[in-house]
Amino acid sequence: MSVREYTSRRRWRLVGPVLEGGTAYALVLSPNREQHQPLIAGTPVGAFRSLSRGSQWSWANRGLTGLQVSALAVSPNGVLFLGALDGTLARSVDGGYSWDCMPPLEDSGSITALAVSPNYLRDGTILIGTEAGGVFRSTDSGRTTRAANFGLIDLTVLAVACAPEWREKNEVAFAGTLDGVFRSTNGGRAWRPSGEDLDGVTVQALAISPAFTRDGTVFAGTEEEGLYRSTDGGDSWVQVGGDVLDDTVNALWVSPRFRDDRVVLAGSASGAVYR
Repeated sequence: MSVREYTSRRRWRLVGPVLEGGTAYALVLSPNREQHQPLIAGTPVGAFRSLSRGSQWSWANRGLTGLQVSALAVSPNGVLFLGALDGTLARSVDGGYSWDCMPPLEDSGSITALAVSPNYLRDGTILIGTEAGGVFRSTDSGRTTRAANFGLIDLTVLAVACAPEWREKNEVAFAGTLDGVFRSTNGGRAWRPSGEDLDGVTVQALAISPAFTRDGTVFAGTEEEGLYRSTDGGDSWVQVGGDVLDDTVNALWVSPRFRDDRVVLAGSASGAVYR
């Protein structure tokens, strides 16, 4: 397994390779400068940690019981969350050096996705997407969780994402399922279908514009139909890039300067990355 870094010259260079771990299921960069902004990679044999932007890696499995890491997320203050294929949810408060495993989720299957509330420092909320149990919600930084599936028709959740700003009575989150996208306006407590354009479409990646409150832009990567975009907060969706991007999209990234540079990266099952 290796990791590649995208440079401003629109090229990729090898940064690693990571110790043998097979597929890289997830990557996350912590914003915590006191912890040297660790980069964490999730693989089938556990987590790896780099303090050098990926040039060197070390094992980061201390405290973990489930090592098939399938999802990662980070809070604004650098608390790391990890989900595993066996349903393990773990948290690290020291930049991935060690992990505390949380109580197991009930009847959830694998953890497929994690999303942290933009108000995490106040509300401690994380959303957990699972293979068979829908969405779980925690308001105490993962210590306890409860199923939050009211209105969610399909309980196979492949992606979750929180809008970058939650306001009172408008806490927007999205869930990608085997049957399209669902939207919540109350922080994941309840869900409704997000438009009709993606009904019956398997959605396995989501990314939200940092300027969502102004531009309403959300991207959805699908299993067979490429990339979709909404510019009205998820009320409607249109396929984009269909002339070149018509295969499986399983990873998405939106530039933090999206409002100005409009850059989106999409990873595909063919191994290509589209910009």
